Amino acid sequence: MYTLPAPTYNTEKHKQIIKEVHLANNKTVVVTMNGQLFDALCLCLGNAYKADSWLAMRVFEVGDLSDNTIRSYLRAMFREALSRHEPIQGITTEESRISAVTSHLVQ
Repeated sequence: MYTLPAPTYNTEKHKQIIKEVHLANNKTVVVTMNGQLFDALCLCLGNAYKADSWLAMRVFEVGDLSDNTIRSYLRAMFREALSRHEPIQGITTEESRISAVTSHLVQ
């Protein structure tokens, strides 16, 4: 299991981060999130490498479940991780949005 650095897309309002997590069962889970959410996670955990590893492990825990379940689980895990850091607690609902979770099998 590993994550690939993914392109960052800038929109007029926010940047979007796309992360791919490749699981052992030839399944790839793609997570799209607001850039501010990923930046906050990086601050909480120390750096982007640790944030990528954290995300990969959270996806690995529920990777066999439906996309909606993975998305809900990730939202809960992000809220829990960010709640431990006082300066970041003020992150708004919009900033903490995980836009999409999709998965597909790699042939």
